[in-house]
This record gives sequence, C-alpha cells and structure tokens, in this order.
Amino acid sequence: MSHPSSFTSTVASHAISITTLPPELLLLVLEFTMNPYQYHTERIFRTIAYSHVCRCWRSLLLGAPDFWTLLDLQFPTIAREFCVRSQDCPIRVSFIEAGSTHVSKDTLAWLSLHSRRIEGVYLATSQTVIRDILSLIQPASPFLGQFKDCLLPDDTHGPILSLDIHAHEVQRLNMDGFHAVNWPGLSERPTSLTSLVLTRFGERSYLPIPRLLSILSNCPKLQTLTLLSAFLPWPVGIANLLAVELPALQSLEVAHNTPGAVSKLLDRLSFPHTTSLTFHAHGTIDLSCLLPKNLARFGLAASSCIDDPPVTQLCRISPSNFMLTMHRPRTSSTIRFFIAPDDLPNIPSGSPSAMSMSMGTWKAALSSMPALRHIEVSGAWANDVLLSLMASTGPPALPFPPLFSHFETSCPALECLHVLERSRDDTQTQKLLDAILFTFKARHESLERKLPVLILETSRASARALMSAFAPRFAEVVERVDVRSRAAAPVSFDAAPMVLSRATQEAPASSPESKRRS
Repeated sequence: MSHPSSFTSTVASHAISITTLPPELLLLVLEFTMNPYQYHTERIFRTIAYSHVCRCWRSLLLGAPDFWTLLDLQFPTIAREFCVRSQDCPIRVSFIEAGSTHVSKDTLAWLSLHSRRIEGVYLATSQTVIRDILSLIQPASPFLGQFKDCLLPDDTHGPILSLDIHAHEVQRLNMDGFHAVNWPGLSERPTSLTSLVLTRFGERSYLPIPRLLSILSNCPKLQTLTLLSAFLPWPVGIANLLAVELPALQSLEVAHNTPGAVSKLLDRLSFPHTTSLTFHAHGTIDLSCLLPKNLARFGLAASSCIDDPPVTQLCRISPSNFMLTMHRPRTSSTIRFFIAPDDLPNIPSGSPSAMSMSMGTWKAALSSMPALRHIEVSGAWANDVLLSLMASTGPPALPFPPLFSHFETSCPALECLHVLERSRDDTQTQKLLDAILFTFKARHESLERKLPVLILETSRASARALMSAFAPRFAEVVERVDVRSRAAAPVSFDAAPMVLSRATQEAPASSPESKRRS
C-alpha cells in the first residue's frame, strides 16, 4: 500500500484525497490528534501506528524527529529506538512504575550518551529507582548530581518527580510524596528555577525553614511557589532569619498544620502586589493564624486612601473557601483561603457545620483589607461576616493595631455587597435581611455614606418575594437594591459573576488586560 487513498472528503462535489495535503500540514494534523499530556504513553504508540499506515506516512514521520522525542523507560527497546529517531531534538524522559515493572541501569546505560539533550523528566516510582535514573542523566544539569545524592534510598512507591531543564539549568522542580530527603546535603542552588512545587512530604523529607529561605533567596526568577505539607514547624529560638525577596513571583500556594507557621513564613517573604495567594486552611478556626500582620505590606487588598487610583477588589466567602480577587490597571491577583470544615458529610444534608469562626476573626481578616470594594457571601458564615462589617463600639477586635484610625470600621471603601441566599425557609431569610439592615445602619452612622449597591440573590420564589417587599427598608442606607433569581441547582461559587467597581475603567476588548480577565 503506497498511500491511504481511501481517506477522502467531499467539498463542493469534488473528492479530495488526504495525500494531497502538503506534508507540513499533514504533520500538523497528526500532532493535533496526539494526547495533549506531553508524557502520556499513548503518544508513543500513536506515533508508531501512524508510521505503519503506509510508506508515504512512514517516510514523512521518519523525517520528522520531533515526533520521536518522548522516551518511556517502561519500554527500554522502544525508548532507545525513539532516541535514535529523534536525532538532535530535545528529548523528554518518563518512567511510571506499574506493577512488576522494573528498570535496570545496565539496560539504560545508552541514555547517558544523550543526557545533554534532555529537556524534561517525569518519574513516578520509588526514591531508589529515581536515584538510579538521575545518576544516568545527571550530565543534563549540574544540579541533578547533588539532588540525586540528597534522596535517600527508599523502595516505597509513591514519590513523583517532575523536572524541566533548559540550557542545562533546572527551571521547574516538582516533588510530591517523597519519604526521605537529606536537605543539608544540597549545596548546589537551582538559581534558574521559575517553578518550585513541594507537596505531601513524609516527616523525614520536611524542609527546615532556614534551608527553605536559603533556597528561595537564590531563586530570583521564581514565578510559582507551592508548599503543601512540605516544611518543618517554625524554629524556636532562632532569630534574624533571612528575609527573601521574590520579585518575579506570580503564584504562592501554602499549607501547614502548625498554627502561625504560614503567617511567619509570609513575614519573611517579599513579592509583587500582583501575586496570587492560596492558603489551604482545613480545620483552621482562627484566620489570624494564617494572615500576616499586615496584608498592605504586600500591596494586596490595601490602600492608604480610599480615593487611590481605580481598584476593583472582590471578596468571595463560601462554605468551603474565602477568596479575595484584586484587579488594578494591567495587573491582577487573588488571595484564596480554603477552609473546609471537618464534618464535610454534614454539608450536603444542610446540617449546620461544627466549624464556626468568630466575628472577631472575620473582623481581623476584613480590617486588613481597607480598600476592599466588593464582597460576595453565602452559607452559614454570612451573619458573622456581616457583623464584622459594623462599626466598632470599642477597641478593634484585631490581633494588631489598625493601619489607620478611620479604618476602625472594616472595609470603609465597600461599594457592593452580593449575598447569595441559600437558606431553605423564609424565617432564615428574614433573619438574614434584618442582619443586613442592622449592619448597614451602623455603618451609615459611622461613615455617613450609603452602600452604593446591595445584590440579593436566591433560587426560591418565596424568598425573592420577601426580599422585594423588604427592599424599601434599605433606602436610608443603600442607594440601590437588586433582587435576583438564580438556578435552583447548585452553581460553582467561584463562577459567580464579578460586579466591577464603577470607578474602574474596563480595558478594550482587544487589550491584553481584557484577555487576562476573560
């Protein structure tokens, strides 16, 4: 068979053979049919299948070395042939241990000759096997030799290592589920790192705080930092720990089971105000254990003056997370706190959660965001959040002094409150409406201005009727009340639309900023 002439399509009553496609277009079509995950084994066998369709396709694929760049070490013979056919192209190496799959250093000795072409590594196996493979490819980067020596031999399955290498420098390092790591033995610093992800470590792998700060201080290009159950508790009796500046950081995700460790870590870091933060705080009752003393230090959700340049800030509070989103001209960032209660099975049945957070805790959180303009709230925490917005009757309930005296009232720049009502009876709805009115009467007396917009959203017709009847009572404290309906089926809280600040100028539809927001 010289070519697959049976593959045809009809356009304007003319049969067109697939063999009439230009070679470069046919290769592009074949690439689009590949599994998008760059380390998926299916890519290997689909490439082989395409090369056996006909002599024409085989010749075409053999002349396209970039189709043969994935080396799956589960199949050493195939991997070696792919390595040859990839010619001088950069290659990616993967090994996912399944069942009795075993890799031998002797059968993979040929890999060392091509290690300088490696641009990516994905290994899901024991630390012992990871060490063996790294010893073969360590010429790919000077960092790999020392990194290999830090991994202690351990035959337990579970660790996953993912690396990206460019110009012999490790740019992305992902470590998940490692059991035993000797961090003090790592003297080589990955100075070119743009992404560092450390997750689900065993106790013998936890990174000491001084070592963590030392590593970060040598990563000025770092854009992504994720630390989930990856570092030791904050050291006691050690003063003057290194302060680290991360000028290129775009995303920070952190979790730790020791109260205060996260906030202390943030106090030692400096990063742009456009950085997005995610806090995993499962089981945490007091948010002040996570929050740094002053979010304004990062330029996040803070402003020295309510009339500063246009800023749109949105705080979303749902039963499972607390997220702050900020938009400035040409920049954006988010802060999200995942605060799942311990009794998750009770949530679907509508049972009240045992996880409660005091009004003082919410006051501490919201008072550190004096330029916050938009709040969306739903679930059992709504009443406490509303109460925290009221003017203080005494000393502010904060673990630290307010930034400015006139910020004693939480969120003085608030422009819009969006309440997603989820109660199942009108009695609870009535109590929520009374709480909203009580809250904004107190704020009106303190700030001497009305709330510009109040949005009340519910899926129940009886609740909407109650809200519409109650709306005139808000006239003295709210400029505009908007009662909305929503689908009865639960919707993703994070997908709720953002109401933009009236002071914020929307970017043109074709601008980079508008594309980022979309």
